[in-house]
Amino acid sequence: GLKRVSHGGGFAGFRAQLTRFPEQKFSVVCLANLSTINPSKLCMQIADIYLVNEFKEAIKEPKKKIKVITLSREELEEKAGNYQDEKTGMWTVISMKEDKLEIGAMGQKFVISPVSRTNFQAFDASFDISIDFFPEVKGGVRKAKLTIEGREETSLAKALKLAPLTPSQLKEYAGEYYNDELPITYKIVVEKGTLLFKHRNVPEEPLKTMAPDKFSIGLFNIEFIRNKRKKITGLVVCAGRAANIEFIKK
Repeated sequence: GLKRVSHGGGFAGFRAQLTRFPEQKFSVVCLANLSTINPSKLCMQIADIYLVNEFKEAIKEPKKKIKVITLSREELEEKAGNYQDEKTGMWTVISMKEDKLEIGAMGQKFVISPVSRTNFQAFDASFDISIDFFPEVKGGVRKAKLTIEGREETSLAKALKLAPLTPSQLKEYAGEYYNDELPITYKIVVEKGTLLFKHRNVPEEPLKTMAPDKFSIGLFNIEFIRNKRKKITGLVVCAGRAANIEFIKK
C-alpha cells in the first residue's frame, strides 16, 4: 500500500534495480553481476524488513503450493512455437525439451509446467513467470498472455511454421543496410548456409528464422521490408526499448 518509484536495468550478465519509497524517504539499490539474479524482488524483500511498520495494507498470505498436472505430449507440442509480442515485436520461443515445455524469456530459458490445460508456470525461475494459452480461432493464430511478476503482461501471437530457407532465399537478404539518422551501416552476410548479422556487440551466431522475413538474434529482432515487386529494400530493427528503426538497403 506504499507509494513506490523504481527503475531497473540489465545488459549481458549485469542486473540492477533502484526502488524508492518517497513518503518514507527510504531507498534500496541492488547491483548484481549474474543474469539469474532478480534485483527487483531482492529490493522489495529488503523493503519488507525495513518498512514492516509502515505498511498501509494487510500482508497477503503466502500462495499455496500449486499442483502440477499431466498433459499428453500432443497437448504440449501444439503450444510450442515462436510467439511475437503484438506491441513491441519481441519474440518469445516455446519449445519441447524432452517431455516438457521450455520458454525463452528475459534472456534465459525455463521449464514451464502445466497447472491447468491452459496455464503454465515456471517454478525454477528467479522471477514469477506465468503463461496463459488461448484456444485457437479457426482461420486465425494462437494467442497467449505472458505475465511476469504478476503485473507485466505481454500479448503474444504464434507465428506459422516455416520450411528451411533455400540458398537462393538466403542470398536475397544479404547486403548492406544504412540508417542516415544514426548514421550506421549493418551488414547481413551468408556463411555456411546461414545468415549472419555483422556488427560490433552483436552475438556471432546465425539469425534465427521466426516468421516470413522476420529474424531474431539476442535482443535484436529484424524484419525485412519488400516493395510491390517483392524485392527486399530495407529492414527494421527492434531491440526492446528501441523499436522500428529503419535501414535502407544500399
